[in-house]
Amino acid sequence: MALSSVLASLKSQVSRPYFPLVIFALAVANTFAVFLSGLVTTLFISTCVAVGRKRFAFVALCNAAGATCGFGLFVLLLQSHGTDWFRDKYPEVFGSSSWSRGEKVVAEFGWPGVAGLSALPFPLHPLVVLGVLAG
Repeated sequence: MALSSVLASLKSQVSRPYFPLVIFALAVANTFAVFLSGLVTTLFISTCVAVGRKRFAFVALCNAAGATCGFGLFVLLLQSHGTDWFRDKYPEVFGSSSWSRGEKVVAEFGWPGVAGLSALPFPLHPLVVLGVLAG
């Protein structure tokens, strides 16, 4: 299959009126299945290109709302199960040198440190956990 036919097929799918809602659902799912990040990013950019300026803001809103809802659910899980449950389930995360470096940044710089860490191109799950731990 030629690249041009693949791109034409992709454009016909992502330009459908309901597709921003697919972006929303994938952004929610991406909170719990981090490996979807590449797919969500590719489909988001493709959708923005396909719909043009008229609906770009709606597509961006669906993506942001999906990520917000997903992390809202993640915070609810943290609050209902407690942070100790997460520490027991994922000891390799909390025992890693990256986790301790993140904790040091937050302890030293406070909320500006959180903002700096959140700007990095990494999953935000550890920052949500740190935020819940910090109160």
